[in-house]
Amino acid sequence: MMKTVSQNLISKPSITHSAEWYEGFMNLRMKSPSESKLGYSKEIGVLDPEVIEVTKLAEKIKWSSYFIKAYSGEARKLKLNSYDPEESRMFIAKIGNKELGFIRITNHTDYFQGLYSGEIWGIAEVYVKPPYRSHGVASKLMKYVLRHNQVKSIFLEEDRYKEKKRYFNKFGFTYEVRSGNGLSRCYLNSFEEVISKKVSEINRSSMLFS
Repeated sequence: MMKTVSQNLISKPSITHSAEWYEGFMNLRMKSPSESKLGYSKEIGVLDPEVIEVTKLAEKIKWSSYFIKAYSGEARKLKLNSYDPEESRMFIAKIGNKELGFIRITNHTDYFQGLYSGEIWGIAEVYVKPPYRSHGVASKLMKYVLRHNQVKSIFLEEDRYKEKKRYFNKFGFTYEVRSGNGLSRCYLNSFEEVISKKVSEINRSSMLFS
């Protein structure tokens, strides 16, 4: 489990720390600059941040750079047109003036044209800053886009899905389609019928040109 720089700084109130001291310290942390190293220890539990859409291009590029630096695989910088809100949308989790992490979703509606009448979006990236991990921030972001943005899939490394299968299954991502190079797109179980038709369509096309 990742250890944050603040793990030893914040703990439950001890005999030497009154409830008033602890409350004051929490307020100070909430008001501190976003680049502050004051994170959240495991004792704080699950956080409930506000989720806000990112609209400024500079902010989108900033968050993408965080993901690229942290990603264990081969992640490339996005082309500028990839930030077009018709192509992808980005949301951040915030508590006060602290930005905790982000999620980016991409538009797959055209890919399923003729098979599905509504919009179809997929989770492309999720990133949480190290001090705020293991506090439910990624779960909050995923639940938000699943509820509000017609998300049907998530893009993952095969090994990560295998390792965290139970975690992703609880969101409904149970139908795995491997795309090669160690990557998978995992779809909601409620979307299985549509993706099965798409796979059959692709297989028929492959047979025609084989």
